[in-house]
Amino acid sequence: MKAINWNRTIACAALFSSGFFAAICVLIFITPATFGSDAPAWVQAIGSIVAILVAVLVPYLQRHTETEDLRRQEALVARSFGTVMLRELTRFKGRIERDQQRAKSAGPTEIVSIQRNTIPQDIWDNGERLHQLGTAGHHVLLAMNAVRLARENLTGGHLSPTDGAADRFRHHIEIARVECDTAIYELQEILNV
Repeated sequence: MKAINWNRTIACAALFSSGFFAAICVLIFITPATFGSDAPAWVQAIGSIVAILVAVLVPYLQRHTETEDLRRQEALVARSFGTVMLRELTRFKGRIERDQQRAKSAGPTEIVSIQRNTIPQDIWDNGERLHQLGTAGHHVLLAMNAVRLARENLTGGHLSPTDGAADRFRHHIEIARVECDTAIYELQEILNV
């Protein structure tokens, strides 16, 4: 079943009622206004049409107002959440850059220790709410996934130069940095910072 297009329905009803009232006005000005015995029936017919239009228009306007209020409320919640997450994303980016620097500074035969807590706990704890940040939240999730993929190349928390693990780690941690930068940029755009 097709959904009712309320905008079109109301526009058609308004157009119909405007035309109807215009026709009545033209008839009144062209012909002498005489109210006979059928005048109450005409008043009732016109009143019924107006009542139908009001019965359709009032719930539509209420629903539209409620939807707009809900959107504004969701935007305020997302903005508040975004303000908190911006600080955490800045910490996340700093940790990614720290890991990235440690991996870059490693020599070809050097084993480097990488800290385990790259992703701040507040980001982990609010992972299910990241969708409220829109595309910024999407980029945070991509950064988190890239960190997870980078960590798969560690052996006991250490980056070993064997089997290309260090190169894969550097590749994924660079993706994490780019995604985190993008998330921060988009969040700053949302917050007008």
